[in-house]
Amino acid sequence: MLKEFYPKVISIAKEVSGMSNESQAVAWFKSYINSSVMYFNQDPFPANESDEMAHHKCSNRKGT
Repeated sequence: MLKEFYPKVISIAKEVSGMSNESQAVAWFKSYINSSVMYFNQDPFPANESDEMAHHKCSNRKGT
């Protein structure tokens, strides 16, 4: 199943990195998606995602 996605990943890696060399683009892309820039939000969380009701809203199907 993963083999189906690999050509798309290569295409995205080349596009995002601006590199035409497949192995360099994939290496750069792996490094990029694993970097801390992908894990930390620059903006504060919205109030409805960080108030006292946030856990309840995110832990039921209705979100209410």
